[in-house]
Amino acid sequence: MGQSAIAAGHESTLESAEEILRLGGNAFDAAISSLEHREVRIRAFPNPTDSKVMVESDQLGTEEIRLLDHIGRDLSGLVEVMRMSDTQVQLDMVRLPAGVYLLSVGTSSLRILR
Repeated sequence: MGQSAIAAGHESTLESAEEILRLGGNAFDAAISSLEHREVRIRAFPNPTDSKVMVESDQLGTEEIRLLDHIGRDLSGLVEVMRMSDTQVQLDMVRLPAGVYLLSVGTSSLRILR
C-alpha cells in the first residue's frame, strides 16, 4: 500500500475526529451512554438445576428472555415461563435434556446447566 493510500485513510479518520470535536464531543458521550444503558444484570439459581430455575433481573419487564442450546438454537418455546414479580421469572426446563444452555436477557447472557 502506498503512502498516499495510508495518508488518505488517516485523513478520513482525522475528519471524523474533527467532526466529533465540532459537536463538542457529545457524539462519543452519547454512544458510551447508550452502551451503558443496555447492560442488563441477570442472576439464575439454582444453577445447575434439575428442572426449574429462578431468573432475577431489573430489566425483565422490558427485555426479551431467550434460552439457547449449545449450537445456538432458540429453545424458548419449549420452556414454560412463569412471572413471579417484576424482577423475577421461573423457567421450567423439565422438557429439555441435560446439557449447557445460554440464557439471554436483552444483551446480557448467562450459562445454565441442566
